[in-house]
Amino acid sequence: SDPHFSSVSKSTKFWQGVIDETYNKYRDLAKWHENLLREVSTTGKYRIPTGREYHYEMVRDYKNELVWPRTTILNYPVQGYAADLVQIARMSAWRRLRNEAVFFNTVHDDIEVDVANIPEKCYNISIELENVFKDVPENMKYLSRDQVILQTKHMLQRLVIHYQYSLHFQCSSLMCLRSPFGLMS
Repeated sequence: SDPHFSSVSKSTKFWQGVIDETYNKYRDLAKWHENLLREVSTTGKYRIPTGREYHYEMVRDYKNELVWPRTTILNYPVQGYAADLVQIARMSAWRRLRNEAVFFNTVHDDIEVDVANIPEKCYNISIELENVFKDVPENMKYLSRDQVILQTKHMLQRLVIHYQYSLHFQCSSLMCLRSPFGLMS
């Protein structure tokens, strides 16, 4: 019922088919969603590996029945975790590039810097920005030695292999590196 996608289809059956196809393709995602919904419906909360905790309450649906807010439960941990991981990458980028670039914006899924309009310098900084995301799994160890963190580190090492990024040049010198973590939601 999202108005942004009504041009694609307004059919609940159509969208359920999209969800079913996604879960068939990504079986671990389906299992994680089931576990997440089960945990929240039992405890009313969920803690992501970086320690951020989300608390949920039942809401009334269109039939005025009390239900758990499924979309919120499935979305908040992904978006919050991505934001936490980008914070880790941003700290690493700052340590590496604070004398080479001006950090002018960071949101939950990207880091934006202003650099001199020198092709070689732009290239080298883009490589360093790519590396800060590749280094996130290793940098996770500074947060906690908890087993969940270690499991997350291994998961991220596998994810980074498939990670795609894009550099956007504006005014010949502004760079934006979109993190791979925004792609997980």
